[in-house]
Amino acid sequence: MKKIVVKRSDGGVSIICPGPEATPEFLLRDALIVPGYVSHHEVDNSNIPVNRDFRLAWEFDPIKKSVSENPNKCREVIRKTRNRALQQLDLAALQESRKPDGKIIDIDNEVKRLRDLTKSINFNSDEVDRLR
Repeated sequence: MKKIVVKRSDGGVSIICPGPEATPEFLLRDALIVPGYVSHHEVDNSNIPVNRDFRLAWEFDPIKKSVSENPNKCREVIRKTRNRALQQLDLAALQESRKPDGKIIDIDNEVKRLRDLTKSINFNSDEVDRLR
């Protein structure tokens, strides 16, 4: 099944999934109303990643006519998610530091694991799910 990939001015892509009755005129209209429209291309569904965890890191390659994940943008997605987890750990560390038997060492180990995440990540959804 074919889909329409719309390349946007921010470097990202939007995907349009046409119905069976879609005409070229309607597809063009739908593509043109995407904010930041630059261009659009018809792409086979098999050339679009199945995993949507890194949707914000998707880029379109017009030569290969495929959508792929940009590793640098994937790291940014992970960093944003990781930063929320780090904020929660900072709060937990602050609360534990006020207790006489606080477990700061466990929290420090988790903070280190999260900080090292973007160094060795292979961009699988299991790590992203653990951050949520």
